[in-house]
Order: sequence, then structure tokens, then C-alpha cells
Amino acid sequence: MDMYAVDDEVAHWEAALQPLRGPARLPVLVPLAWHLRQRDTARAVALAAEGRQLLPATALPPDDMCLISARLQLVQAEAVWLAGELDDAAALAELSFEQLSRLGDHEGRADAHWLRAWIAIDRGDHRGGEHELELMAAAARACGDGQRADIA
Repeated sequence: MDMYAVDDEVAHWEAALQPLRGPARLPVLVPLAWHLRQRDTARAVALAAEGRQLLPATALPPDDMCLISARLQLVQAEAVWLAGELDDAAALAELSFEQLSRLGDHEGRADAHWLRAWIAIDRGDHRGGEHELELMAAAARACGDGQRADIA
């Protein structure tokens, strides 16, 4: 999943989500929630909650369900960070990071490091933030993601 999307992509996902019901919403809901996280945080949080509720009704393998859950939890973590609740955001980001690491999702790990970097910086720990950005770049390079590596 890309770290960022252009408005046209978000509009496409919004339109595609409308007619879908139940677990069929997940393939569209997950990227939409992710890309709304800073555009429309309240909607992103609502979509993430819906997605996590839909997961048990899918026939996905357990690791795929965990991966989706971790991504949606990262949406929640970013929303909590944007609300200034740094301790809670850090705890959620850590839980997401642990799941993403266990599953070998380097893009997800990079995104968790990005969030952890900004949480550290907001706490005044610039050295910790720089370290998290270095870890983000390493995770991005591990999966060949030049965009994330450049962002770091």
C-alpha cells in the first residue's frame, strides 16, 4: 500500500465503497481508511473500526487478517497521535509494529517507524525521531520502496 495517494484515487475508493456490503468492503475500505488518516481523520477512524469488525466474517487466512488488523490499528494510532495523545499513540503504534514485524510487512513496518518518529519528535526526543526515520528507511529499502525511503 502506498504511503500517500492523490485525491482522485481517494475519490475512486469512496465511490467504489458505496455499493459494497459486508466483508466485500474490506479491499476498498482498508486503503481508503489509510489514505484518509490525515485528510479526514474521523472518517478514517470509523472505517478502521468497521474494517476490524468485518474481519471475523471473512475467509481470509489468519496472517492476512492480522495484517489488515495491524494496518487499521496503525490508522487508529495516527489519529490518536494527531489528537495529541502521545502515550496512547505510541502504545498503539508499538502493537501495530509488533504485528507487522511478525508478518514481515516491511511497508507497514516503515509506516510504523514514521509514526513513531513523529511521536518522538513531538515529545522533544529529536534523536529518537531521527533513529526511527533511519529504521523507516531501512524497512523501506528492504522491500524496494523508494518513496518511503526518500520520505525517511
